[in-house]
Amino acid sequence: MTISRTIYFICYTSPQSPMVFIERFSPIINPIAENLKVLDGIIGLDIDAVTQATYIRALAKVSRELGLRSVIAKERITDYWGLVKIIQHYGVSEEAAWKLARGAWNTESVFLESPPMPGISSLLKIFRDLEMPYVFISSRPAEFLNVTQTWFAKTFPWVNPENIILGRKKPEVVKEYNVGLHLEDSAEEALAIVRESSAKVILIPQPWNLSDDTFHPQIERVGPYSQLAGVWPAIRFLASHGAKDFLA
Repeated sequence: MTISRTIYFICYTSPQSPMVFIERFSPIINPIAENLKVLDGIIGLDIDAVTQATYIRALAKVSRELGLRSVIAKERITDYWGLVKIIQHYGVSEEAAWKLARGAWNTESVFLESPPMPGISSLLKIFRDLEMPYVFISSRPAEFLNVTQTWFAKTFPWVNPENIILGRKKPEVVKEYNVGLHLEDSAEEALAIVRESSAKVILIPQPWNLSDDTFHPQIERVGPYSQLAGVWPAIRFLASHGAKDFLA
């Protein structure tokens, strides 16, 4: 069985029992377990666009407020705050565009109703079943901690709510919690983390980081990007021969 086919079945047929999960999908889990042995520290995960697909609800919200007939395609956002430029394209002032963009991402309804990213459930189950500790590190304002914890309780009930950290600079949290590997979608955040810590970063492919020329020995770009890719490329990489050298 190839790795790609194994990943497919983890997504759609993973059983509830941890032992059955490990035994049935050992072709993908065993290499990940072996590679993670060399990791110095725990795992960190961003939330938006890594764990939760908040862009789905956020772009729908902006599109409604602009009176558009169709939802703005995520592929149009080619840099981290590219949504501001898109809103301005529809005749909105820069100040109002920033307000609308920030409000679209930081909204209780978006945080509560957006679905999980493709593949994240299987990745978190792998970490859980391997007893690999992890924390969620997000630049969401701290005022949204309760609603974020509510979403996790509903979606991933095994996640410890104390392991969800919002409203702080990511490099600061990475160092405080001894994060050795962080999964991130922002190239800017990835660079900030590796400049200020020894952590390794896996950059999840999204349209806003594809054109960035981020080359750093502590950053691994996985891909290619697609609407359904989610964190599957990260899972494939963690099971690959190259992961051990990168994580060491």
